[in-house]
Amino acid sequence: MEERARETAAPEISSWQNALDEYAGRAGQSQPLPTLDHKFRDRVARLLDDRVRLFLWPPGLYIPGGADWKQYWFAPCPADHRYTQGWKSGAGSDANLANPADGHLFAYAAARVSDVHLHTEAGIGFYFKPSPTLAVYRIEASIAALGQYRWDTGVARDYGGNIRLRAFLYTAAWSVSAYDGA
Repeated sequence: MEERARETAAPEISSWQNALDEYAGRAGQSQPLPTLDHKFRDRVARLLDDRVRLFLWPPGLYIPGGADWKQYWFAPCPADHRYTQGWKSGAGSDANLANPADGHLFAYAAARVSDVHLHTEAGIGFYFKPSPTLAVYRIEASIAALGQYRWDTGVARDYGGNIRLRAFLYTAAWSVSAYDGA
């Protein structure tokens, strides 16, 4: 055992120091010194990870591609949580708008008297790459919408009929091939 310089200590502490020195001397000669067993290391690490994740971007929050992330959360948005895709189709596809940068959609169709069925659409989306290979996900949309219906009464002849206007909001998922992106 290595001698150390003795300092004057209070009598309460000196007996405690002597007991520790004796134990260290016995343990050093007979077996390796005991080490702390981190039985709870995994639990503590998991708890800390969970606390840190509270401050990261929420995994279920996706925002428009050009939006300021500060309006949604206090931590920066990862690139894979932004809208990147936009599509439009149907009768009014020239006038339709699907802008993933700001999240705006506009679908328009000018119905003629002879049109029996008319369809037009616009949509935005994002690529979602799940980390688990087998899981169940719930997709919800939060929207602000405005619908307008206008009827032009300036026709040359009298026409009769019924008009039914329907609007739908779809949430959908497609499987994208990692090989060719199809």
